[in-house]
Amino acid sequence: MNFLTRVWAEFGPAIGNHLWQSTLFVAAVALLTLAFRKNRAGTRYGLWMAASAKFLVPFSVLIKLGGYLGSLRSAHEGAGNSVVSLTILQLNQPFSGQTVDATHPVATSAGALQMLSRFAPLLFVVWAVGTLAVFAVWFVRWYRVSAIAKRATPLREGAEVEIVARLQDADASRARVEIVSTADAIEPGIFGIMRPVLLWPAAMHGQVSEAHIESIVEHELCHVRRRDNLTALVHMLVEALFWFHPFVWWIGGRLVEDRERACDEAVVESGRERRVYAESILKVCEFCVESPLPCVPGVSGADLKRRIAMIMSHRVVRPIGLGRKLLLVAACCLAITAPIVSGALRAPGLREARAHAEMSTPSVAFSEVSIKPDADATAKLKANSEPIISHVGFKNGELKGEGMTAFGLIMMAYRPIQIRQIAGGPDWIKTEVFNIHAKASAEVVNAYPKMNQEQRDETDRILLQNLLADNFGLKVHQETKVQPIYDLVVDNAAKLKTFDGTCPPPPIEAPPPPNVDLHTLPIACGVMHGFPGELHANKIRTQDLLRVLAMYSGRVVQDKTELTKRFDVNMNFTPDPSLLPPVPVAPPGPKIPQADPNGPSLFDALVQQVGLRLVPQTGPVQMFVVDEATMPGGSGGGR
Repeated sequence: MNFLTRVWAEFGPAIGNHLWQSTLFVAAVALLTLAFRKNRAGTRYGLWMAASAKFLVPFSVLIKLGGYLGSLRSAHEGAGNSVVSLTILQLNQPFSGQTVDATHPVATSAGALQMLSRFAPLLFVVWAVGTLAVFAVWFVRWYRVSAIAKRATPLREGAEVEIVARLQDADASRARVEIVSTADAIEPGIFGIMRPVLLWPAAMHGQVSEAHIESIVEHELCHVRRRDNLTALVHMLVEALFWFHPFVWWIGGRLVEDRERACDEAVVESGRERRVYAESILKVCEFCVESPLPCVPGVSGADLKRRIAMIMSHRVVRPIGLGRKLLLVAACCLAITAPIVSGALRAPGLREARAHAEMSTPSVAFSEVSIKPDADATAKLKANSEPIISHVGFKNGELKGEGMTAFGLIMMAYRPIQIRQIAGGPDWIKTEVFNIHAKASAEVVNAYPKMNQEQRDETDRILLQNLLADNFGLKVHQETKVQPIYDLVVDNAAKLKTFDGTCPPPPIEAPPPPNVDLHTLPIACGVMHGFPGELHANKIRTQDLLRVLAMYSGRVVQDKTELTKRFDVNMNFTPDPSLLPPVPVAPPGPKIPQADPNGPSLFDALVQQVGLRLVPQTGPVQMFVVDEATMPGGSGGGR
């Protein structure tokens, strides 16, 4: 079951995209056939066959081809440094697990995808049963016709043999079609693809005139020339794999209708008398039954009444004019080139260049940047000998950060990403400590008072993303992995202390003085203080709590609370030593509270003290993979 869930999480969005794209393609083809309703049926048949084949050819294949070509082009042109390199996505993906923005990637999966992943085993079983049932029906019918063909006796003489030979003499380049006689009540039809044979019912011997035989044989040889058996087999495969899609069966009806009309037109244009041809079709119906298999095209398929009316109407089939030819060529080119162009535009190199160009404009760039390595803090962090307390804050385009690692900056720049969603990169991004001071341009500073809180947060993120790209050489991409996660849900709403309103931007705090008790420090609105075994927050958003819970629980946590208000958190618990090892306190640093070894677990404390609960699940997680990072100042780097 877990395997099917992982498979669904990996391929579910792609399947959904493929289905709606194929549906849209069928609708476009249906409109296009209206423009050719007075032209040859063979043209409409080709369009319907393209709609059928589209179900077997995802646009994502062409998009990836375009992405590959676009990557080559960007590499050839020497694309500049990038802020974020995204994986190639499918064009217009309403079924994607998330919406990706180059400046603010969303790290959580869509609820619909998670919900459907729970039913993945059932969906797979239903699809597999339906597919096997359709294949079984086709196989039984094919086996029946195959047995008829094996029992049939080759005809060596008679009017039928002479007519078949004469009609094939005009096209010596094609393989000869043998005519065989069968005692079964089956209509004349072509069986086989590589070595087709013409099944001729013995009941018709001597019962129809040579003119009727010529019309029937001409019709069947037309099926051979058009390779209708092969295309019918392709659509049968589509029907078996996509049996649940009503458009697939509708396309099948249109294919049979235009296939028979195309052969009718060919027979009439060959000089056969319309009345005789119509009579031959009716005589076939008099002596035989319908062919039991769609890939054995006979002469009596589709709507007989309508076909006879069309044959006898003396309607002249219009040739395709220049305008319709251009329309057909344009439609074909658009169907092929649009996904390739889309993939090229989404190629990592080109997207990186555009994202970097957009985010590196003077209006969203730091004008002054100072990044200084903190050797003492780095040594303590690597030795795990003393706690490292980080302080970071934004205020009107000014960033001050002390005790910061590149890993922590990545979490800030691409929030609400969680600690368990970052992977890859050199080791130093977690161990090298820096003190950072950066100021934005005057344009940004003057614009901050005019922004709302959401705009300020977004500007802060873009500024920090630019800093990481320009000063840390950060290059990343996203990928989806199925793994254990937690859902955060409301357990007891009465215990939640909610707050109406918003918080002002938090002030940039100075480092705490030595020997100070961290419990005595005030907590600004919208800020969380976390110590080993303690969480204290003042009017925070749910997404802020998710990131801390992910650190302490060891899994990615997704929000299922539907909370829109801010709330307070005051929680004491015993942390898991394997996830957050206790750090000894060494003066003259601040006094770090020690966790109570006999306290409740994180999960129990969350329920008892806050009113929320973590529910274990398995689902898709959008991972943020660091491909490359370079230590500021050129002192090191890696991939």
